[in-house]
Amino acid sequence: MRNGTRANSLRCSRGKKFDGKTKTAPGEKDENGRLIYLDPFSEKRVPDEKRVPRFNKDKGKFEIKQMGWEELEEEAHQMTLRAREIWEQWKGGKLSEEEFTKSNWAKFKDVKSKEDIVVRPEEAYIISTLETNAANSRGWATYYAGNFQENLENLKKLEKAKVFYKEIEKATAEEEKWKLKQQVRSLVGDLVPPEAKLPSEVIDHAIAEIRRHMEQAQEGGSSQWAQEAEAMETIKHVESAETYALKEAHNAYAQAGIQAMLKSQQLEGKGALRKPIFVAMENLFPESYGAHPDELIDLVKHSREQMEVILREKGMPANQAHEMAEKHIGATFDTGHFNMWKKYWRGDSHKPIEENDKEFTKWYLEQVEKLAKAGIVKHLHIVDNYGYQDEHLAPGQGNASIREAIEIFKKHGYKGEFIVEPGAGSNVDSNQFSFMTNAWKYFGRSIYGVGVEPKRWGEVQYSYFGQNQPPYFVFGPYAPSEDWTLWSGTPLE
Repeated sequence: MRNGTRANSLRCSRGKKFDGKTKTAPGEKDENGRLIYLDPFSEKRVPDEKRVPRFNKDKGKFEIKQMGWEELEEEAHQMTLRAREIWEQWKGGKLSEEEFTKSNWAKFKDVKSKEDIVVRPEEAYIISTLETNAANSRGWATYYAGNFQENLENLKKLEKAKVFYKEIEKATAEEEKWKLKQQVRSLVGDLVPPEAKLPSEVIDHAIAEIRRHMEQAQEGGSSQWAQEAEAMETIKHVESAETYALKEAHNAYAQAGIQAMLKSQQLEGKGALRKPIFVAMENLFPESYGAHPDELIDLVKHSREQMEVILREKGMPANQAHEMAEKHIGATFDTGHFNMWKKYWRGDSHKPIEENDKEFTKWYLEQVEKLAKAGIVKHLHIVDNYGYQDEHLAPGQGNASIREAIEIFKKHGYKGEFIVEPGAGSNVDSNQFSFMTNAWKYFGRSIYGVGVEPKRWGEVQYSYFGQNQPPYFVFGPYAPSEDWTLWSGTPLE
């Protein structure tokens, strides 16, 4: 939904507070922040769904208001408050199951708390449009039905009159029937055409006209009521693409988690399971949903909850379902992907670049802490970049705060795997070994060998100056070529 989208909405007359005593200006809210709508006849408060347009007697028309995005946000807020109110009334026993189901907010039946009830502006736009369509249908349906009962009574009277005059006409001699025609003409004056008709013929014509009007009222009115019912029913199912997509995603990940659980159990039964299989949602690029920690946490937690629901419905105890969901659904945190938020970081133009970079690093690590505390991460991808592209540099070759991030995860009990992802280095290092050595060096890992004291990377790299013994292995550009090897993979040296 773009800013500036507009929709028709009928606003009602508002003029008193809820207590019905204090006069206020239009737009008054009650103690809960709800706009007050008043019936124009009784001046009593009415529900939002029954609001009507206010009549401007000076202009002689009903008032409507075009809504922009800001108004839609307020409209969505008011709808949220109304939906929560209806939900609480139903939960508290003030509304029956049937009454709640008929309300506009039945779609929130399965939420756990009122805070989970949120109407979005884009949903408010559709709902407002449907409300206008429904009001239009009700207006025409009421118009069509306006004289239906009166016409029905008149039709009954005319049917009786027809029988009466038929008897008279039957008993009247042919040479005397002109008098009956004259009586009809004198009764209706010039409205009767020159070719005068008998009373029964005039009544037949009137009956046909009334029946035609009644049929039009029946067809037009019933179709308008059907359109009104369809619009109101559609309102109950209005849902933004985002929330609908998330529900579908939660269910899909839950089903995948169940498959991971079943496969793990199958492998375990064969004695071939090393670690439980789990579904891992990765934080991809900032432009994708799930890249932000809040979104990733929400995605994992709701997917786990949905998996629990499905497993409980299949008969699994609640505590076991909870354990299985946590074991088989998790997240992968990619240090490089997360560092790409830097290109959207809005620094202070009055501060130097270095200080703004420090502010971003602080935010980066705060978000990492949030993820670590949430306990959803089961996999870590260790990769670096400069914050603008996914270069897949070795740790330490970019500016991502990788060391600090890993320390935070370890502090909060992370025991999963650390996966170093080679990327850019594979262009010049086919076996990708130098990428790993760069990672080990970045983390300050010592070098071990048989019968040799642990070495540091500075003692074996780049130069022999200051060394008092030959190196016991070589790597990188000094390593033997692998261009020619035996079928077994053994280098020809």
